[in-house]
Amino acid sequence: MAAMIATALGLGMRICDTFSAGDLSETSVTGNSGQIYVYSTGPKGVLAVYAVTGANVGLINLECRDAAKKIAAIFG
Repeated sequence: MAAMIATALGLGMRICDTFSAGDLSETSVTGNSGQIYVYSTGPKGVLAVYAVTGANVGLINLECRDAAKKIAAIFG
């Protein structure tokens, strides 16, 4: 799972770079029965969250963006 999340993060970073969209902050993948949210926590970390389909996406993003910032501060 960690390898797949790292690959998703790398792909997101490459897409942002290709389109000159700046640094990647987050990406998501949605399937029939679940969603994976991947948040960059700086150059040394990543936060991945799994949620069932129908979960409150706004609340997930609100909490995870804050958590990603805190994790980034820890890793420096």
